[in-house]
Amino acid sequence: MATFDFTKTFEKIGTQFVRGLRDGIVKQRGLDGGAYPPPTQATLEMRKQKTGKKGGALKSSSSMKRMYVTGDTAREAFSFVAKPNGVSVFALKFNHKDGDITYSDIIKDNSRGLRGSNPNIKESNKPLIFPSKPDEIKMMKKEFEFSKKIFEIDAVKMLREMAKMNLKVKLNVG
Repeated sequence: MATFDFTKTFEKIGTQFVRGLRDGIVKQRGLDGGAYPPPTQATLEMRKQKTGKKGGALKSSSSMKRMYVTGDTAREAFSFVAKPNGVSVFALKFNHKDGDITYSDIIKDNSRGLRGSNPNIKESNKPLIFPSKPDEIKMMKKEFEFSKKIFEIDAVKMLREMAKMNLKVKLNVG
């Protein structure tokens, strides 16, 4: 009996969702289209301490963006694992290079609806960065539509290949 292995299809889908999550951080837009609120004054002060800027402003415009000072979180935070029957997209549990906090914890702390470990970040000040419910996944419209389309295309290709295999079978009577 033939089996369907959609691993390569789910690799394409995983890549698309990771790209969409990264783009959200770069563009400072939540899954719901809302703009990321700017970092709080306490966060800006902490950034000044880390960079050694005493009393002065941070020079980079990216310092005023949430989770995008160096770009590391956007580039490194998300990954996926594709299997024959699905894909898992997740925030990595590796430490960010600037500290003892994992990318997963950074995302949990900053994304609305996820329980993070930083009590200083108010839920009302969090954008929707990472989906935790099926309806939130559907908010990633471009990625969701791509997934449906590529899955359908690849499923049809597999069925055609299976039909060719079955047509080559010889039946002997008698």
